[in-house]
Amino acid sequence: MRRTAVLLAAAVLLSYDSWVLLALSPQPYPLAGYVSELAAADQPYSWVFRTGDAIAGALMVLIAGLGVRGWRTRFGRLSVWVAVAVAITGLGTIGDAIAALPCAQSFDDACYAEYTANPLRPDFLLHAIASSLVALGALASMLLAFLALRRQGRVRTAYARGVVIMLAALLVTNVSSVVIEMLWRTGQGYVQAVAVLIIAAWAAHLGWAAVIDRGTGTRNPAEAVDSEDSRVS
Repeated sequence: MRRTAVLLAAAVLLSYDSWVLLALSPQPYPLAGYVSELAAADQPYSWVFRTGDAIAGALMVLIAGLGVRGWRTRFGRLSVWVAVAVAITGLGTIGDAIAALPCAQSFDDACYAEYTANPLRPDFLLHAIASSLVALGALASMLLAFLALRRQGRVRTAYARGVVIMLAALLVTNVSSVVIEMLWRTGQGYVQAVAVLIIAAWAAHLGWAAVIDRGTGTRNPAEAVDSEDSRVS
């Protein structure tokens, strides 16, 4: 059971963090643009990053399915809604892979001109929608997890504080990316990479928890979270 949990967590963590292979990009500073531009259709190794997203998205949907029942000891009745949010994150990630950017606008002036002339062009718009679903789904899953812990009277636990820290960090990185794009149009990839790391780590944790909690047979939610807190501390 523990081996399965570790393998599932590692698989989603590694596949979603495919951006670490940024050396495959022909750009000297790939993270000066969007992380998703690594998978843009005009990039030579687009398929590598799109494959990583597709696998990660499918694993997130799987984790959501396991979590509907597996997280009951951890999140109680809200486990279903946490699973819905995680599934949205996964489907958005799959959407990112399918509706990849047509070109890397941060590094191609012609592409940038096309985007600014018609930002609602279907290929640009679909990618923006998919990416927004990823961010919103991840943020919602963390918020719902915190609310579940709050309903259990577990707000002051180390585990709950960890969820809040991840939620705050993800929110800050998403806002920072928008601000950087508006003010400088370069460098947003660095904070986006941090956001991807946070989402991947959260998904990996949820995957691990869905398997481990399901195998413990624990019925008391507080008992399951207390066990988690003891491991953290």
